[in-house]
Amino acid sequence: MIAILTADIVSSTKTQNNALWSSCIEEVMDLPFFEDTRWDIFRGDSFQIELSDPSRSLFLAILLRVFINAKKELYDLKIDVRISIGIGKEGYEGDNVMSSDGHAYKLSGRTFDKLQANNRKLMIATAWDYDLMGFQESVQLIEHLISNWSFSSFTVGKHYLLGVTKQKDLAELVGVSQPAIHKRIQKDNMEGLINYLNWFSQKILLLTS
Repeated sequence: MIAILTADIVSSTKTQNNALWSSCIEEVMDLPFFEDTRWDIFRGDSFQIELSDPSRSLFLAILLRVFINAKKELYDLKIDVRISIGIGKEGYEGDNVMSSDGHAYKLSGRTFDKLQANNRKLMIATAWDYDLMGFQESVQLIEHLISNWSFSSFTVGKHYLLGVTKQKDLAELVGVSQPAIHKRIQKDNMEGLINYLNWFSQKILLLTS
């Protein structure tokens, strides 16, 4: 089983400097969690990622949204990322992601086509039909949570998701007071988000074992 993330940049035409958002993608993909992950940018503002460990797929999708929204220029322009996750069998492995095929690719592609029609920025499709409804509903709740974050929330969340959870350390990184960090973490339910991502990861590991 693998995970395929199919994505595009929302409102990419608002800037001619594609490096603003492409550098965010590269920053996420360079993290040690995603070593040896294949990915390609195509059609200018779309990209696809092949993740050999599907248990990290939702974590990756959330990080991509958070890193892009944590860049002030992109947040102010309301530039975001729309992502569909497909988890299934790999199938044919080509020289790159765009030339590969399989069940996971088809699930991701079909679900991506539904994103704009449903006014969504994050959806998931899996090989396990009996559990699909539960994943879809819970992922929608996570999407809603993230979409209500402010720029300050994304700035704090970027570090929090990467394991910097001590409020003193976060305050120093972001340049605000410790009470402000405490309020932000509580208001945006960042601990709940981490707990859900851990649950999702364990669930996928159980299903693929």
